[in-house]
Amino acid sequence: MFVFSALDLQDCAISTNGAKEFLNAAKYNSLIHIIDIRNNPLVDRDIMEKLIEQLLINCEDDRLCEVCI
Repeated sequence: MFVFSALDLQDCAISTNGAKEFLNAAKYNSLIHIIDIRNNPLVDRDIMEKLIEQLLINCEDDRLCEVCI
C-alpha cells in the first residue's frame, strides 16, 4: 500500500480544475497534510484558500501541524 502525506507540485501548470481534484482528495484522505501548488497562476484564489483550509483541518490532530502552514 502506498501512502503519502505531501505533494510538491510547484510550477506544474495546474489549473483550477486540477486544484479542485486535490481539494476533493484532501477532503476524503485526512492523511494528506501538504499540497504545494505555488506558482500555478491558473489556480483560482478561492480554491487555493479552500485547499489551505482543508489541509489545516487534516493536520489539526497532528503535532507537526506547523508544517502545514
